[in-house]
Amino acid sequence: MVSDLVELAEQENVDFIRSRMKYANWPNHPDGTVCDFGIENMMHTGKYDRVTIEKEILPIFIATPQITFGPIVSSCGTIYKRELLTDNNIEFYEDVKYSEDCIFNAKVLMKCSSFYYLNEPQYYNYFFNDTSITKSYRADRWASNTTLIKRFEEDFGEETRFDIPNQLWRKRLFCILNKFSMLGDLFDEMLKFLNLLNKEKLYL
Repeated sequence: MVSDLVELAEQENVDFIRSRMKYANWPNHPDGTVCDFGIENMMHTGKYDRVTIEKEILPIFIATPQITFGPIVSSCGTIYKRELLTDNNIEFYEDVKYSEDCIFNAKVLMKCSSFYYLNEPQYYNYFFNDTSITKSYRADRWASNTTLIKRFEEDFGEETRFDIPNQLWRKRLFCILNKFSMLGDLFDEMLKFLNLLNKEKLYL
């Protein structure tokens, strides 16, 4: 039960606790097996203190050298200590429509003292939905990604530690590639995207 996670978080005295999601009604994935998005395989079960967070997580928490999300993106399966969020004014940005939890968790990771990670499926069932944001075309995806990039640069643009300048560069590239992956043969959308790229001055 979720109360077990809360009890473990209190026992370990951490700022948040997180467990893997499990598949539910997915094709080619048995129900109850761990979700594998290729971004959490470098993590292990146990407590991460601030030293470990700065050494292992923060150098890749925005984007990895492989141009992927960092290891902690979704807020699904995560329980946060209220004081961590309220004391640091950490909230979801209302103007970021897609991937809003990736910048939310980036701010959490910069401020937290510790967290506990369970590298196994627990209580969050990730149901398959072929019309979800991650599996279908959205015409406004680039507009949302542009806002997301701006928010990242506002929050982290002055930070020089943890290879953040390069991480922000990779994040911009990731958003661009993400847009292309959804275009298919929609040439008009591609032209619109290139015009936006030039207008927003989001150059590589």
